[in-house]
Amino acid sequence: LDISGANVVRLDPVIDFSPEGWALPFQPLETWATCWRGYFRANQDGVYAFTLGSDDGALLELDNKPVCGADQLQGYTEARRTVELTRGLHVLKLRYFNNRGPGACRLLFSFPVEVEPRIVPRELLYPAGGPAEVGRPLIRSAAPDGAKRGETVTLLGSGFSDIPTLNKV
Repeated sequence: LDISGANVVRLDPVIDFSPEGWALPFQPLETWATCWRGYFRANQDGVYAFTLGSDDGALLELDNKPVCGADQLQGYTEARRTVELTRGLHVLKLRYFNNRGPGACRLLFSFPVEVEPRIVPRELLYPAGGPAEVGRPLIRSAAPDGAKRGETVTLLGSGFSDIPTLNKV
């Protein structure tokens, strides 16, 4: 689905929606979609397990890489995958679509991976464009050396936003 013309924007503190819990400002349509964007904070280095439950399709990405989910019509299904993360913020994008009825979508994690999965708490989620992005990128190099104001400079590093307008110097 193309959601580029979406007209409903809101901040959700967690991603844990049952068929009754969406609180949408419109009557659910036959088919609709949403995309959550922001950051997941890993409190320490290690292997994290993510579980994505959805009715219908949902896809989870971390640092612009697919983690788990299925982009298909389905009854409530959970997909689980482990990911090695370094301490700090990681770009999170979760796309969800629903076909008929209110649907369901839940994002759970476990750390260490042996513990029971739980809903990712609001303390570990940060909205895109929020204060968590200040100072986020790690710049390894800038070229050319001695560039002057107005000249093009190439920055190499990691942790840049997946929202191009936020990658400004």
